[in-house]
Amino acid sequence: TQSNVQFGEGGAGTFSDGKLNTGTKDPRGEHILRTFVRFGAPQDILVNAKPHIGTDNLRGVVRAMREHVISLGGEVHFGARMTQILRKDGCVCAVVYKDESGEHWESGTTKGLASDSFKRACVNWGIGRELYTSPSIWIKADGVQLKRNEKTGKYATFDKFAVEKIVYDENRNISGLAIRNTSFQNKRVFVWKAPPVVKEENA
Repeated sequence: TQSNVQFGEGGAGTFSDGKLNTGTKDPRGEHILRTFVRFGAPQDILVNAKPHIGTDNLRGVVRAMREHVISLGGEVHFGARMTQILRKDGCVCAVVYKDESGEHWESGTTKGLASDSFKRACVNWGIGRELYTSPSIWIKADGVQLKRNEKTGKYATFDKFAVEKIVYDENRNISGLAIRNTSFQNKRVFVWKAPPVVKEENA
């Protein structure tokens, strides 16, 4: 949406003062209110005829909801507006959104979203959690083949990369990583080693 009321985490408060307008005959109402309470809203909204969270409380509630979504493998994109939902065989397979740079992006294809779902499932069951300890990977321009988009003037690469070596510590966190560009002279383009952990000694 482009409504200013919806901008920012929690918006400008619901109608600016944190009131909740609910359909009393809607069977989902109680579930929604209990969800708010679960994430930090005052419990009296469960019994008040006109539930009121308050903007100051609402900001913390929405933040807690966001952190919960992220902990389950979800993503939150600030400064972005969804412009289209793509469906295939009756199921959502991707969304298109517009970010602050004005460009449209697909947040995954059918295959990509299936992969993301599989990854989230693995993490929730304790499989592959170490992938989330991977460092941010930055590859210098001289390590890739860049192509310029004539329409936008921006550069991009379509090279393929492979993990040459990966090292784990005793807690299964990634402690070392080396990556090669298999499309460009099989060149090693990224090397990372975790800094040593300094243990505090008791005086």
